[in-house]
Amino acid sequence: MKDSPKHEIVLEGRDIRKSYILPRTVIPVLRGACIAIARGEIIAVLGKSGAGKTTLLHILGGLEKPDSGEVLVNARSFYALHGKDRAHIRAREIGFIFQSYHLLPEMDVLENVMLAGMAAAGWTTRRSRIESRASALLDAVGLKDRTTHRPLELSGGEQQRVAIARALVNNPALILADEPTGNLDAATGAMVLQLLIGISRKEGRSLLMVTHNESAASLCDRVLVLQDGVLAERHFSLPPR
Repeated sequence: MKDSPKHEIVLEGRDIRKSYILPRTVIPVLRGACIAIARGEIIAVLGKSGAGKTTLLHILGGLEKPDSGEVLVNARSFYALHGKDRAHIRAREIGFIFQSYHLLPEMDVLENVMLAGMAAAGWTTRRSRIESRASALLDAVGLKDRTTHRPLELSGGEQQRVAIARALVNNPALILADEPTGNLDAATGAMVLQLLIGISRKEGRSLLMVTHNESAASLCDRVLVLQDGVLAERHFSLPPR
């Protein structure tokens, strides 16, 4: 029987391996990591600094090719595609949130959010729709009155909220977040995290977040631990939501 939409797998990583070759040594980072993310599921990947969390996220998002293994996005083998096709999927179906906000200082807040939509093919025919979506997202993250401000006029928490809106503007099925609260103080980070998870749940997005913060991980549906290059399920009591 075919899986119901609730259990539809939007992204899968199979036996992912990655090493970095240095002048005098080879550093294995991923040694057969496997992961499957269902539609609407929110997953945290815990791991120490240097464990390979960012490498894993980049490989799953099509930003860095693995040495071996397979990544499937909506059942399509990601790295079997030509670079242009992979970029198209990445632009339309995956939203990225990084620890560093990566906002363009010369653009205002609304333009930064629209940027992901403008990167997709045929955006000129959808400009008004993209702008409307960007405005609605900025309202949702509490920045409706800051649309004409430049990034450097915002606090760190506000900039990360802009980055969340940008990641969602193309209605992606999957959000990949790399230490999204790593540059924020505890109170601001908690607020941003609640916002990210709340919007993901409300819109039915899958969210994969890598972090070293166990409190952040405890808010997710599942927690995986990356250790010695492989992923293992972490079982512990989660607080009621």
